[in-house]
Amino acid sequence: MKITILLCLLFLSSGCADVSTTTGTPRLSRSLVDSKLIKGETTKAQVRALLGEPQSTVSGDTNISEGPAETWTYTKTFYRVPKKKEGTLGHVARYVATGSTYDRVEESVLKVMFDDQGIVTGHTFSTSVAGARD
Repeated sequence: MKITILLCLLFLSSGCADVSTTTGTPRLSRSLVDSKLIKGETTKAQVRALLGEPQSTVSGDTNISEGPAETWTYTKTFYRVPKKKEGTLGHVARYVATGSTYDRVEESVLKVMFDDQGIVTGHTFSTSVAGARD
């Protein structure tokens, strides 16, 4: 019984931390990507120096001239805690309703395509937002 009460208290207190978190590639932004990734010029080494190691890589068929030889994927996810203090009951209610104690989750995904010489042939950048948009 004591263990159950302790676990409940730990769960409830963990929702009280007011910390926003970013995971993945912290520097990732549309403006950085659009200004630094130049089609036909930027190399794999330059992309790696700018953004670090990709979260995933996919190799294409080099016999297919239309497709990229390799694609690197970078992600960044930002989790924001509510600006307004909700208290423990508010955190629990938010968690029950949404599965999260954050009021905003923003995910950005960058895919960089390279030719067989390791030169950027293009990129896509997408952002999705769930929760408050302010």
